[in-house]
Amino acid sequence: MGFGPYVAEVVASGSDVDTQIHLWDLHSGSQYATLRASGGNGPSGTRSGQGGLAIGHAPLSGTRPPMLAVVAQADRAMIYIYGFRKEQPLLKFVVPEKIVTIEVSNDGTLCAGGTVQGRLYVWEIVTGKLLRVIDAHYKAIRAIRWTNDDLAFVTGSEDSLVNVWNRDSLQDVGDGSSPVPYRSWNGHTLPVTDVVCGFGLVTTARVFSVSLDRTCKVWDIFTGNQIVTILFPKPLYTLAVDPTELRMYGGAGDGTIYQVDLFRRTEDAQKNVVVESLRTDRIEDFASTNGDKPTFVGHTGKINSLSLSLEGTHLVSASADGSVITWDTSSRMQLRVSRNHNGAPVTSAIVFRKPLELLELQPKPEDPAIVVRPFAKMVSPPLSMDEVLAKAKEALEGKMTMGEALPNRTLIYDEDEVSHQGVQSNFYRDLLKNVDSSLFQPEEGSAGVTNLFNIPKVLSAEEELQLLREQNAMLRKANDDLYQAAMHALVRVGKEEDEQDGGTSMRLD
Repeated sequence: MGFGPYVAEVVASGSDVDTQIHLWDLHSGSQYATLRASGGNGPSGTRSGQGGLAIGHAPLSGTRPPMLAVVAQADRAMIYIYGFRKEQPLLKFVVPEKIVTIEVSNDGTLCAGGTVQGRLYVWEIVTGKLLRVIDAHYKAIRAIRWTNDDLAFVTGSEDSLVNVWNRDSLQDVGDGSSPVPYRSWNGHTLPVTDVVCGFGLVTTARVFSVSLDRTCKVWDIFTGNQIVTILFPKPLYTLAVDPTELRMYGGAGDGTIYQVDLFRRTEDAQKNVVVESLRTDRIEDFASTNGDKPTFVGHTGKINSLSLSLEGTHLVSASADGSVITWDTSSRMQLRVSRNHNGAPVTSAIVFRKPLELLELQPKPEDPAIVVRPFAKMVSPPLSMDEVLAKAKEALEGKMTMGEALPNRTLIYDEDEVSHQGVQSNFYRDLLKNVDSSLFQPEEGSAGVTNLFNIPKVLSAEEELQLLREQNAMLRKANDDLYQAAMHALVRVGKEEDEQDGGTSMRLD
């Protein structure tokens, strides 16, 4: 009995010297489609691992979200966004700097890109706004990974640091402050080449990082502690961890892929097998942790990317030798060798669930719209409360053009185009649709946006200072009243005691 189309998995592979991204079936090897660029080279490949190719869901798209491929050009400061119904990009635009590694959040709302200078750009996909530009590292950023709940993301850099950033810190509050990482780990002594976020929420997830210092380190985000260090025979350039976090795979510069068990099997006095996790009491050597030294042998060039299937039964590796190999993880045997890039070094290979767009080539009326807009080059100032409420009111009153009414089901907006209210309208409708409708009932005899939504407006600095002064005066008055009441009570009790003592003395006389 089949489980539906979502069980099928697709591999997307790209090269930094090829203008095409190939999509093919993980299990059968059949070619699905080819995404073509109109100029320039393919996705950036200066970082091992995922590099300049990211796969994500389109934001705010209902129960059947379409999927997008976001590609950073290797030879210029440009980003391409593809759907999976056509070979040509839906959108291409210029960004402030050349992006060498890019990643889309799991919910499809944010896109983070790193540069050679160590700067981190974070865009909001639905609006194209540039939320933040962060001087995240001193040298090139080589890896970006989001946690499963999208509340944080991790960056690894050539400055040997691994930083964890809170999503909340990306909001520009207008005070000119620069966000600082939630965690910053400096355990590596040479450039970090790849990072992976383990399964779970940010409070329970672990981070795996590999470096040219021949080590893999495992960190706990919540406590900030280093869990274990694993020493390898050679430097690693990319990393993959299976969904159960029982095994990890590291790709080396000579084409070797190492398999590491994240637990140790020992025997007790009764010859019973005991399984225990790796501990922090010493550095784990790959040779001692894995007695038979399990490796995948087949590539002749540096391993640039590793990606596992959803169940962890298949491993896909991309190499500088121009090949992409699909492996069976249990037997470490080659299942398929692909050379779709005509011998060019393959810099990215990603396994992901097969999009419905590859199953249904013709769009249906009920299919959600794909909302894409060029990424801004400059950070936008934060909206005031009045602006947010005004846009929400327009959306509720239907004054904005709704994107769902467009027949092509894909909204593409140029940077100079002003008719982008459909995107904003969809955004604010989705933002407000689950809010209690009583909040939007106007007060009796009131008028204006502020009273309509029954929410106080944002105060200016002078108004806020005056409000604080009034509140301080009220507190001081309350404190004085309490003091006076206490003093009166003490005086009254003292008088009563004196009178009682006096009365008794008179009776004794």
